[in-house]
Amino acid sequence: MKVTVLLFAQLREAWGGGTLELDLPDGATVAEAVQEALGRAELSACRELPLRYAVNEHYSDSAASLRENDVLALLTPMAGG
Repeated sequence: MKVTVLLFAQLREAWGGGTLELDLPDGATVAEAVQEALGRAELSACRELPLRYAVNEHYSDSAASLRENDVLALLTPMAGG
């Protein structure tokens, strides 16, 4: 199944763009998609970042199952003041 991954902050800089397309097995979880995405050479240095996840604009946990054409956002911590 096809899943679009939206990348932000350090992930976006490392990848050189804001989106990544993944082809995953049916029933793959957020954790499996993250592992696949961060397995790319360009993103491997980002493996230790604490991430939050959103599927189709709703916060999600790593155990959530994905479906065809879902959009998974990988969110890094925000700084503020």
